[in-house]
Amino acid sequence: MEYEPKQKNKAPDMTVLALFLCGAVCMVFGSIEGIFGRGFLQLISLVFFCAMIFILVKYKFTRIRYTIRLKAPKGYGDEDGEEDVAEDAATPVTAYPPSRLELYIESAQGKRTFIGENLVSLDKIVFFKKIPDVKSEKKALSEKYKKLQGFRYLKNMAGAEKWLLVAETDMGSIKIILEPGEKMAAYLSAVATYNTEK
Repeated sequence: MEYEPKQKNKAPDMTVLALFLCGAVCMVFGSIEGIFGRGFLQLISLVFFCAMIFILVKYKFTRIRYTIRLKAPKGYGDEDGEEDVAEDAATPVTAYPPSRLELYIESAQGKRTFIGENLVSLDKIVFFKKIPDVKSEKKALSEKYKKLQGFRYLKNMAGAEKWLLVAETDMGSIKIILEPGEKMAAYLSAVATYNTEK
C-alpha cells in the first residue's frame, strides 16, 4: 500500500507571499538613507526571506511517500520487499502479520528520486490516532507524548488530517506525525489495535 499526500490548500502560498511582502518592505525601507535602524531592517528582511525559502522547500518542493511493504530479507531494503500489501482497508491485519511488514517513509525534493527517511516495523506500533481538532484534546495528546523523539512528514501546513503514530524501536519510543490516506490510516489503526491487544 502506498500513499503520497497532496497539497490541500493555499496556506504555504499565502504564507510565502506574506513573508515576501514583509521582506520587501523591510528591504526598501532599509535601503533609504537617513532612516534610523537601517541595518536592523535589512537583517529582518533577510530573516523574512530565509523563512520564505524554508517554507517553499518544506511544503511546496518536497514530495513525501508512505509505503507499507513486506520486510526485505535481513532488513537491507531490497526492492523485492516492495510487494503490494493490504490495498483494501478491509483486509484483516492477520492476513499479513505486522511482524512481516514495515512502514517506509520517503521524501524527495523537486524531480529527484525518493530517499528513505524512516523505517518502522508494523509490529512496533503501539499507538495510532488522528490528532483532534479540538484544542484541549490536541494539547492533552501533545503533553502525553512530548518527551518522545519526534518526526514530522507533512505536505500541508494546516487544514489536513494529521495522525500521530507512536512506535517502540531499538532507539526507544518515537512519534511520527503524518498524513496518510483513508485506507492507510484505517489499516495502521487496525495494526495499532492488534498490537496492543495481543
